[in-house]
Amino acid sequence: MHTITHNTKYVNRYTRSGVDGKEIICPVCDKNSTVYHFSWSAIECDGCHSDVEKNAWIIKSKKPNVRNLRTTMYVRETFQKFVDGNLEKFDAYGLVFDQLDKRRITLTEICDIANSVGIARRVIIMRRHQFLGMI
Repeated sequence: MHTITHNTKYVNRYTRSGVDGKEIICPVCDKNSTVYHFSWSAIECDGCHSDVEKNAWIIKSKKPNVRNLRTTMYVRETFQKFVDGNLEKFDAYGLVFDQLDKRRITLTEICDIANSVGIARRVIIMRRHQFLGMI
């Protein structure tokens, strides 16, 4: 079965398929299907033949690309250097927030990474506000 996580996204009224279609996952049998429009309220799954409401379908997540993985590793390494004492506080936050300003990573992802190395989420948000105040 498909594992439900905090990143799981469901089809809603704002979901669009795009030119290449969108892969959705049946919540009953976990079978993938590709749809090219969302002008339906429920469809029958090809795998289990059950009628499934539109809002119950799970949007298949995209695989992360190499740039996203590199950015995530860079941010994690930067925070780890800071925690180990090999990097000054504002140097570390400057490097990380530079990635945020370049739109390579979100603040939520930065908070998750920081939390995994022992820095509280509130600290990251506070430092971000400080950095924005310096500009």
